[in-house]
Amino acid sequence: MNGFEDWTSSNENNESEAIIARRQEIRNMKENSHNTAKEKIEEAQKRQITIQKKAQHTTIEKIPIGKTSSLKR
Repeated sequence: MNGFEDWTSSNENNESEAIIARRQEIRNMKENSHNTAKEKIEEAQKRQITIQKKAQHTTIEKIPIGKTSSLKR
């Protein structure tokens, strides 16, 4: 006749396979990208701390009692 085939059952399988494939893709992306992003954030935070300390001229040394000091505005 017209050669039309019933694809309804195959279409459902394709959808479920597509969902499973997408789930796996998201899982892989989370496992790989999450760790990489975490490392980059930590590096950026360290760089930011260094830059802020240089800009603010921050020192860790304590000022002894009785020493004269001045403050800048």
